[in-house]
Amino acid sequence: MRGRLLFLAGLATGYLIGSRAGRRAYDRLTTKAREVWGDPNLQRVVAQTEQAAREAAALAQAKVSDVLDQATAAAKAEHDKAATVAEKTARAARKTASDTVDNATDVIDDVAAKASDVIDDVKRTSDTD
Repeated sequence: MRGRLLFLAGLATGYLIGSRAGRRAYDRLTTKAREVWGDPNLQRVVAQTEQAAREAAALAQAKVSDVLDQATAAAKAEHDKAATVAEKTARAARKTASDTVDNATDVIDDVAAKASDVIDDVKRTSDTD
């Protein structure tokens, strides 16, 4: 639509510049343009078009807002899932570390007991010799 209006404006400008009639042709063209623009049917169409554009803009804004809300909710849900996974992983790591410390303590206690037994055996052997 805009392209057609620009084309017509260019056509009219070219006609005026190339016209030998000059001012008279310009005045006739200007008068006709004002008549066409002032036509109630055209003005009704312009008003309807403006209203349709406003409604379309409001609808587009509502849809964009809905999509943004959905994206926000999805991002929050993913964040919550990630936080849950991280929390479970941290708990598992703490449990594993605790189990490892307990096992290491048991091994150290066993080694200390065996070392004590070996020392006692060495003492007995050296006492009997």
